[in-house]
Amino acid sequence: MISISNKKIAILFFAISIVLSIIPICKNIYTELKKEYAIKNYYNVGPAENTMAVHQGLRSILGIYPTHIEKPSEPQIDYSKVWEAGAVMGTIHIPRINLNMPIVQGIDDSALDLGAGHIVESDYPGQIGNCVLTGHRSYTYGKMFNRLNEIEIGDEVEIGFEGVSFIYEVYHKKIIAPDDLSVLNRNEKDRVLTLITCHPIRIANKRMVLHCILRE
Repeated sequence: MISISNKKIAILFFAISIVLSIIPICKNIYTELKKEYAIKNYYNVGPAENTMAVHQGLRSILGIYPTHIEKPSEPQIDYSKVWEAGAVMGTIHIPRINLNMPIVQGIDDSALDLGAGHIVESDYPGQIGNCVLTGHRSYTYGKMFNRLNEIEIGDEVEIGFEGVSFIYEVYHKKIIAPDDLSVLNRNEKDRVLTLITCHPIRIANKRMVLHCILRE
């Protein structure tokens, strides 16, 4: 009886270990499906019914829009619009690391689990000032801002927002302390995009920051 009982216990522990190992995989799959749905939903029912051209990179990748886009010289965007917390307000695409993510209003856990979070107090894409996006440094290679360290000066960052595609160029990259808030400072003359994530992976006792400027 003892040996049979021990065998059952061993099988039970083995089954539990299998379930525990599968949970992170399932979570990653679920997160990726949520991201893909959020992006596609943004384009299908997004701002201005997509009457203006948006985000060339993602459109081509998802295969749901023509690859040719005429970028309007003077985007007509209502910056007085208020975005609710948790709303998908745009998309981010970084060609070098094949990154495609929705941009979500706010930086709480639910927002950062879905995509890049927009710091509400910062400016919006395309505006003069500093638009700040922050994202998790996922343990999984290629997920979230996991590969942000591979970005080089001069690389492109594409932001889809309110029916317009904004192309930024990375001009500065640095590592800072978590309490260094100077990277949030507003620029009064340029259209700046700032990307922030934890560094290094797992330890996360510092922050990696990329500053980008809008190409005119």
